Amino acid sequence: SGVESVSFAFTNNIAPFRFRKSLSKSRDSTSSIFVRTSCRIGAADKALQVIQDKLQYGIFPSTTGFNMIMQEFLKLKDFKSALKTFDQMESDEIEPSARSYHLAIQACCFEA
Repeated sequence: SGVESVSFAFTNNIAPFRFRKSLSKSRDSTSSIFVRTSCRIGAADKALQVIQDKLQYGIFPSTTGFNMIMQEFLKLKDFKSALKTFDQMESDEIEPSARSYHLAIQACCFEA
């Protein structure tokens, strides 16, 4: 499927370069592109898996990336995964924004 081909392409073509000093400035944009693309093709769950195994893939999203994933889970009415994403953000010591808290509160309200 499309998700597997994106994951395969990323793993084999982009991931090997993730720790090169010359590319350190491009990591943020690469992470954002990966998260945005994953959400657009309906693979927010795969994006969350990659983030949970971030050292292997070299994907270290910002607050915005986590928010994109939470928003996608909310659209899908997958409130537990939205909260799981928020928990991952906190465990990664990423500072939540006001938007992050808003999305987490929405997930809590609908989950109840």
